[in-house]
Amino acid sequence: MSVFLRLGCAAIGVLAYVDICWAGAWTQAKGEGLIISGTSFNQANLAFDSEGKLRTPVDFEKIDSTFFAEFGLTDKLTIVGSTALQDISYTSSQGPQRYNGFATSKVGMRYGLKSSSPWVFALQPSLVIPAGGEAVPDGDLGLGGFGAEMRVLAGRPINFGKRPGFINGEAAYDARSGGAPRQITADLTVGVKLADKVQLIGQGFYRHTNESLFERDVILANESLKLQASLVFDLPKIGLFKPKAGEDAAEQPRPKRGNTALQIGLFQGVAGRNIVREQGAMMTLWNTF
Repeated sequence: MSVFLRLGCAAIGVLAYVDICWAGAWTQAKGEGLIISGTSFNQANLAFDSEGKLRTPVDFEKIDSTFFAEFGLTDKLTIVGSTALQDISYTSSQGPQRYNGFATSKVGMRYGLKSSSPWVFALQPSLVIPAGGEAVPDGDLGLGGFGAEMRVLAGRPINFGKRPGFINGEAAYDARSGGAPRQITADLTVGVKLADKVQLIGQGFYRHTNESLFERDVILANESLKLQASLVFDLPKIGLFKPKAGEDAAEQPRPKRGNTALQIGLFQGVAGRNIVREQGAMMTLWNTF
């Protein structure tokens, strides 16, 4: 996979609600991996009501400090994991709430499927690990126990005129114990290389949760659509070892160096039902190794 595709696909799904980016349909090569860390700043002062009208005043703020890693066990099988630290302040059905700590985490495997076309396909089952943070979009803190997610992924390289790019689509079903609602997600990402070291990423994130009963409290079904645009800048490589003066650089030991990139973007909720309209900014640093 080219550096552009490998780093570009790493941007897929970045900071979609409490999830961290799950890096597209492409698997890592055996012995290679990806580490991503970032922060998003979310806020909302209005919420969509049950009719999808934006007319309910709210007070919602959230800071996500996220971490994601994946590593190729084989060329077709990649282990993935994600977690986040959250600082959340909002008013729920239980009144004003504030939380500092871990969000829901995930550990899973991405398995690349055979394909004779330019499209790449993969399946990704994951274990969902509960924590005290926001478990579902706009849901009560700490809602639900352990669970499982099944994700289907598809992507391909594509050219926009003379500029290389890629497209990636994902759909997932998330089932949780402990009364948490079932959740369906669908994400779409399109990337294009603007210059030698600059990429433009456009993303859409759709979420739907069904109605459920948790501790005699009805959790209303909700759905949302959020759009995100970001720029990704390839950063210069930094050598940890440099040859001494007068020595042949080719004879010097070299650490294994990867590609590092910085992603900066904005996101905005554009439609929904029984959920806050999130808006904010994000910054993410990722490195292949």
